[in-house]
Amino acid sequence: MTMLITKFQRLIQNKILWVVFMLLVIISFVFWGTQTPDPDDFASQTSPGELYGKPVPVEEFFLARFSVYVGLVLQSGQAISLSRDILTEVDKIAWKRLISLRKTRELGITVGEDEIREALEQNFSTDGEFDYQAYTAFVTRDLSSATLSQLGVQMTRKRFEHHLAEEIALSKLRQMISQTTLISPYEVEREFNGSFDEFNIGYALLRPGDAGDDLDVTEEDARDFFAANKEQFKLAEQVSVKYVKFPVDDYLDPDAVTPEHIQSYYDTNLDQFSVINSNSLAGTFVAATNTPATAADPVTYRDLDEVSDEIREKLALEAAAFKALEKANNLVYLLPTDRDGNAPEFEEAAKSMNMKSQSTGLFSESLDLPEIVYGFNEFFDTASQLFPNDDEYFSNPVPAEDGVYVLALEKRVEPRIPTFIEVQDEVMPLARIEAQRKALRDRAAELSAALNEVSSTNEVADIFSEFGLTVTDTGPFTVGAGLTNEVFAQAITRAVYDRNKGEAAEPIETQDGILVSFVLDRKPADPSELLAVEADITRLLGTQISTRLFSDWQTQLLADANFRTQEEIFNATDTEQESSEDGADESDTNSEGTESEPEAT
Repeated sequence: MTMLITKFQRLIQNKILWVVFMLLVIISFVFWGTQTPDPDDFASQTSPGELYGKPVPVEEFFLARFSVYVGLVLQSGQAISLSRDILTEVDKIAWKRLISLRKTRELGITVGEDEIREALEQNFSTDGEFDYQAYTAFVTRDLSSATLSQLGVQMTRKRFEHHLAEEIALSKLRQMISQTTLISPYEVEREFNGSFDEFNIGYALLRPGDAGDDLDVTEEDARDFFAANKEQFKLAEQVSVKYVKFPVDDYLDPDAVTPEHIQSYYDTNLDQFSVINSNSLAGTFVAATNTPATAADPVTYRDLDEVSDEIREKLALEAAAFKALEKANNLVYLLPTDRDGNAPEFEEAAKSMNMKSQSTGLFSESLDLPEIVYGFNEFFDTASQLFPNDDEYFSNPVPAEDGVYVLALEKRVEPRIPTFIEVQDEVMPLARIEAQRKALRDRAAELSAALNEVSSTNEVADIFSEFGLTVTDTGPFTVGAGLTNEVFAQAITRAVYDRNKGEAAEPIETQDGILVSFVLDRKPADPSELLAVEADITRLLGTQISTRLFSDWQTQLLADANFRTQEEIFNATDTEQESSEDGADESDTNSEGTESEPEAT
């Protein structure tokens, strides 16, 4: 060791060596400085979308998405699994939230610490006193487990209070918008009559078989159906990849977790082991204006001996997952081309690490791979972003619950509209179903028209009978009290709400067929009862209208800001490039034609 230190001291005293080293550093800085990416370009590439022609910071969008998810969890009382469809809807709400929050800042809407404190005290108080332990346990354990499992982000008190401040600011903004909402006496009276008038309805259900079995669907009909619904038959993008999986189980070593590790984790994360007897997430906190939730019981903590094995398993699993990720990164490091343009084949690189690559064959987003038990969505998303060139054909590590994947593109088939012949067997039964639906709609419209021609309610049963149906009588009911013991209660009340005695309602399509209903009787409610419920009805209508108005206003804000998602920006760029290339080709063709004309002459 002494000899090594002496050699090192002599080395750093060598002035010539230091001059050479400094020159190398300067050259490197000059070289890399000329290739430093434009920050604006980087922001555009990483941004999830743009407003007013400028990229939205990714942190701002993901914070909005995080808050929307928190709101859903608080309302439902449980963690919500984020499927692709749900995440799409969450993102739509997140964009509205994001631009609304920008509007609150533009209007100077602020939230004081006293407002946040008051909201917390409303929801986390015991015997009139703010229960800090109950609040902490709820946020860092119950709520955090939901956000961590779905978004990979742990909820903290600071994040929760930031979310709460935004909710209060948005509620102030909603209040400003709702002040423009006026409820007329006519609207109140109409709502009162619809809810408290006494109805008696006769109805019947037209089922698919009632349309007739002699429907003749020709190939021409099927072609027409296909031409009108081509997007329905669009073939999704398909990819085929090779992959190497580094299973977490291969690196599990519980014995490597020491008692010191367990003690340290327990001390640092004590909140995770708190126990509250009233352990219900639902209703604990929904909005700042809600009434206080039921007071939580005092918090206790599980003993270290009780949770020791649990902690050991968790730490061992985390260490194994990190090791699998490390191994996957080692494989990725082998794949790029070197200075001479050489790079190992994917299989060779895997083999050098004593790993074996596998192939998926062609698959799509809607076609799960049985061998990918966990993390299929991430697996497909990664596969669909690979490109057939030396630097983009392979992926970064893709973590899943049971391991870490590295992918390499084999083949990609772009989405396309097939020809009719390709999907004829799929089109024919769907065209037949559509023909059946149309026939059923026509028959329902015919029945409704016949019912509207009756001069007496005594004729109603005969009209239904002529169509091969038996009428069902609901008996007296009010919409406000609800229609009980009826399978189609919701559909019936929605259909007849604004209909008078002796009128047929618009047919309503249900999962089982088409519901045709007729108002046998409608008795007006007692007008003297309106005074008792007028304020409630006005408030209800105000809430419904202002909610819809606020959502429409948010949509208009996005439109005014020329909002585009990153996908829309990329698609627009591709279209512009294609148009530019087509224009260049046309220009070349015209140029060639112009030059050849003299020769032809």
